[in-house]
Amino acid sequence: MQFADGDGTGNNADSDYDDSDGIPDANDSCQLAVNPSQTDGNANEMPDSCDIANGASDEDEDARPDACEHAYDDWNLDGVIGAKEFALLLSGCGAAAPTFGDLTGDGVVNAEDLSLLLTHWGAVPY
Repeated sequence: MQFADGDGTGNNADSDYDDSDGIPDANDSCQLAVNPSQTDGNANEMPDSCDIANGASDEDEDARPDACEHAYDDWNLDGVIGAKEFALLLSGCGAAAPTFGDLTGDGVVNAEDLSLLLTHWGAVPY
């Protein structure tokens, strides 16, 4: 049992630890959601767990908002930038307003987008 604040009450029963993640409320950026890593994938100054607790989509239930994963080009939410993302990028070539693949935001999927996708190739670093 942890007694991080020295008050003799275990963290899980301690009012100083509302979410039982082991981080004292005074230092916890989201006191009502378990978030021991305090990860903020979208840099909105709110941990990912709070974003999800406040309604952000987490379809694959990996404690990362889907928008953060999509922003890193992990469009199928599998934690890897690879062949599936490559196929999705190719499917957007020539499409008007493609759903996936226009990484440069210029309205078309082309070699520049492929180049950006390749810079993220491999395991997603979060």
